[in-house]
Amino acid sequence: MELQSPSPESANIKHKSSQNVLPPYLDFNCVFITDNDNVYRWASNETFIFRIFKMLHQFAVFRVILDGITDINPVWQAVLRVDDIVEKKLQIYVKNTLVLYCVSTDSYEKIVPFIIGKYSRLILHGNITIYQLSPLATQYVDKIRVSARMEIPQEKYDNFALFMVRQTHGNYPCFTISRNETFTPEFDKKITRTFPFILYYPYKLLYQRS
Repeated sequence: MELQSPSPESANIKHKSSQNVLPPYLDFNCVFITDNDNVYRWASNETFIFRIFKMLHQFAVFRVILDGITDINPVWQAVLRVDDIVEKKLQIYVKNTLVLYCVSTDSYEKIVPFIIGKYSRLILHGNITIYQLSPLATQYVDKIRVSARMEIPQEKYDNFALFMVRQTHGNYPCFTISRNETFTPEFDKKITRTFPFILYYPYKLLYQRS
């Protein structure tokens, strides 16, 4: 999706002054944002199966079935480029699902200030730092999948474990970390000690090792 310069006549551009939202901003239920041209082309290729998937995702019961209790299987209505958003200084208001695929941590650094909204589902790919994850995981987010490569400094293990606890709330919370090549045995021990109650709440998966 090519971003146009904002104008009041544009149907998908809103103007609000509440909740620290500054005009103008683009309004999406589900959006995919990337800094990579190949990923942009892949995500923009809407197949027949993906269209069926999007149709089913409109209904809450199908979202639960398609996600299960251990993951998030997202859809998106638009694909945007990081550079386009930053260049035009457009805030992106997301209502439901935010998918970010940034190969560079610098791109995450650039795009984070432009993301707003009460989205509850967050999927991250590429390379990200724990400091960039934190502002994206707002109070409204209860389902997170980190498929990005993420290094966690040992001195931050306690803080990150507590962050995961605070972030898992709602009816079907999920905090899935799909890539673990950077994690140490010490981090695994910290997670195990932090989540002793996971055995008693099988429908509230707080941490998953793939």
